[in-house]
Amino acid sequence: MTTDPSPPPDADAALPVPAAALPSLAALLAALLRRDGDGLTLQDATSGTYLYADAIVAQWWGHDGDTLIGRGGAELFEPGVVTALRAAEQAALVQAAAIVSEHRFDVHGARREFSVLRQRLDGGSDGPPLLAAVWRDLTPLRRREAQRTAALEQLEQQQRANEQLRREMQDHGRPA
Repeated sequence: MTTDPSPPPDADAALPVPAAALPSLAALLAALLRRDGDGLTLQDATSGTYLYADAIVAQWWGHDGDTLIGRGGAELFEPGVVTALRAAEQAALVQAAAIVSEHRFDVHGARREFSVLRQRLDGGSDGPPLLAAVWRDLTPLRRREAQRTAALEQLEQQQRANEQLRREMQDHGRPA
């Protein structure tokens, strides 16, 4: 007998969660995000105002956590950044599933890069729709990649110089 390892067609369907479990699930999500070094924001989907931003996101953006709450992107970022973020937010709001986008912007003169997973959430009968976003800082990864690329280029340049020297020595009748 063989078993099909693929998930059932409705594997991504939302499971009914008892309201009493929601605080525990929120705590679990927060612990997972902390463990992985990711951050979370929650916005009013209509206005773009931040309703929640954890401390790591505030730090990445060069703010204190409390200064983000109740403010929109236009109050926090340069106009070009606001445009890119709002476009990604609007794209997420019309999707049924979560979507990922990448953003690059300067914070206090330093370039930062982020991968952001966004998902529209139903605000319930008493509130506007919400937009949840999980932010992952790609800056350290990109720096390591740039360092590896620079080291590889340096090695290749050294190899070319060694090859040139070897050819010159052979041209002058000296063993390489």
